[in-house]
Order: sequence, then structure tokens, then C-alpha cells
Amino acid sequence: MEDYNRIMRAALEDYQQAGIRKAVFGDIFLEDLRAYRESQLALAGMEGIFPLWKRDSAALAEDFISAGFKAVIVCVNDRYLPASFAGREFDAFFLADLPDNVDPCGENGEFHSFVYNGPIFSEPVPFRLGETVTRTYAPARNGDDCYKRMIPEKRIVLRMTMLLLPGYALSFP
Repeated sequence: MEDYNRIMRAALEDYQQAGIRKAVFGDIFLEDLRAYRESQLALAGMEGIFPLWKRDSAALAEDFISAGFKAVIVCVNDRYLPASFAGREFDAFFLADLPDNVDPCGENGEFHSFVYNGPIFSEPVPFRLGETVTRTYAPARNGDDCYKRMIPEKRIVLRMTMLLLPGYALSFP
């Protein structure tokens, strides 16, 4: 977490020096995440904007789809979803297939998505799905960086699809 915080702080300071004073986040209802983002922004003299805060996530997911946005699922936490959900389009069929205990926007870390097209895009982002891989992470404890230490007895298994973009290598820790 220390590495992430250091990198984030440097990026925010660069934005602040460039005259950017606000950052917009799509968080919906996780109070601790919002507090974390706001504290990081405050260190750089910036302010957070949360336009989706406390909105109904099922309605947001449906609005996203009906507005014409396109996204693909790039990471699933197998405590909530089988690996077969990785690589699926975020569409009405995806939403219909979600178990009742999964937030339609993946707000509890059940899945992550990559938005590649929509009404605000000048053109779709070209990509292709990569292989599906499984990685095991231990939750962070006492300041441990959970992405560097693997502790099998306290495991969280994430199945991920890596997206390969021309000139970029996207990876999801």
C-alpha cells in the first residue's frame, strides 16, 4: 500500500501543479474508500467530486447500458462469481446472470470492468481479451503490502482477464 500511496501522491501533485484542483470518482457507497480518496486528495490540495454517491447501483448499471456505453468484465473475485464471468460484456444478460449477493456495479469488489466505448468516446478503444489467469492475494494486515506478500492460509482468489491494448499493458493486481 505504501508504493500505491507514494505513486498516487506524486500523480496528484503533478495534476495540482498543472492547475487541476478537482478529481472525479465513480464511487457509489463505500464510505471508507471515499474517505481514503479524500484524504489522499487533501494531501495534494485537491478536492474530490462524487457524482454517483449514494445512487441506486442497479439503476446506475441499467442507465449505463441504455446510454450506450460498452464495457467488458476484466476481473472477478471467485468468492462471488465463477471465472466464466471474466471477459463477458457488461450488458443486460450479464446483469440478469448476477447472483443476488453481487452488486450490479461490483461496488464491493465482486468484479471490475473496462469501459471501451460509449457516447462520450470519439471512437472505441481497440483491445482484445487476453488469457484468464488466477492470482491469490492475502488481505492487507498491519500495513503489509498485500500485493507483495502471498499468504495461502488467508487467501482471496481473483480470476482475471488481462486486456491487451496496442502500446499498453494493462494488468490488474
